[in-house]
Amino acid sequence: MLRLYLLRHAKSSWKEKGLADFDRPLAPRGRRAAEVLGQALRAHTWLPRRIICSSAVRTLQTLDLILPTLVDAGATPEVLRKRRLYDLMEEDYVDLIREEGGEVASLMLVGHNSAVQSSALALCGMGDPEALAVMEASFPTAALAVIDFNVRRWSDIAEGSGALANFWMPRGGLGG
Repeated sequence: MLRLYLLRHAKSSWKEKGLADFDRPLAPRGRRAAEVLGQALRAHTWLPRRIICSSAVRTLQTLDLILPTLVDAGATPEVLRKRRLYDLMEEDYVDLIREEGGEVASLMLVGHNSAVQSSALALCGMGDPEALAVMEASFPTAALAVIDFNVRRWSDIAEGSGALANFWMPRGGLGG
């Protein structure tokens, strides 16, 4: 069985006028949400073995805030930074997951909407109907979809073949 963690970066700041979208940092609220997310990852033992993170500033900052908690919990994930996650932010990440999943049993993508939400919806054919409905309606910043697949290789995942195990949001709600 494989487990995928699809994470939307924490809330970014729009404070600096004229800053390119790629270079926007986290807002203070985003930093707090990322810290809460790190605690939730540890509490639920959601410990990915590989993390593929967009190279945009806000995604890297989100990762920097959760990584120490993962390491403290005993995880030593391989971390890859990929511009491609930013470039695909209006599409989905399904092909990237198939190509870049590697040999690990648990993979996390730290990316952007709408790609995070559309990927989760494309992959989840099963799961708690309430959680699926909430995820379909909104995938807020710092939210995390935990999706399980009954396959051996990431290249074998298919749309609709995943089961939503949890949908976690920093402001409570399902899984929170």
